Amino acid sequence: MARQSKSTLLSIVESTDVEDATILSTWMLPGGATGIRGDKASGWDKGLSLLGAFLPIVSGSVIKKLGKGLKGAFNFLKKSGQIAPHHILFSQGSIRATFKDGTKISDLTKGFKNGSIDPLSVKPIRLVEKDGKVFSLDNRRLKAFQDANVEIPFVKLDEIPKKEKFKFKDYETGKTDGTKR
Repeated sequence: MARQSKSTLLSIVESTDVEDATILSTWMLPGGATGIRGDKASGWDKGLSLLGAFLPIVSGSVIKKLGKGLKGAFNFLKKSGQIAPHHILFSQGSIRATFKDGTKISDLTKGFKNGSIDPLSVKPIRLVEKDGKVFSLDNRRLKAFQDANVEIPFVKLDEIPKKEKFKFKDYETGKTDGTKR
């Protein structure tokens, strides 16, 4: 039963936008619901997020944005900071299991989990916007942060660098099928 509830919650969160997902995923935490910028969500924010979750074509924060004239959830992000790992999409369909220096993604994940690696000591992940969604250009680090369920230090880029555009050939889902060997 708990597994089915978790699956249902994940499908709801995946069908909504980043702001709604942030509010919904932090709602039951001790500090209460917060938005993507870390600000406390109002009752109005919570209501619109629930509406967006159950009517995926009508995102709660899109309603707010229409009222404020804002465009895209990406605009809610600060230029840099930290963000929950599961709010970021992969820009590639698969990734290598090791970094360029030979370190395994799983070793970074273990370091985050056991506290031997401070997440803030890792180079921030570069985030970009494509079609109103937030993507990482640093997919292996994103994988490690997601697997450890640790907040990600990030820096927001205004546009996708030319040399990184190749990563988006599989961007439609924003999920990775796993790691290559």
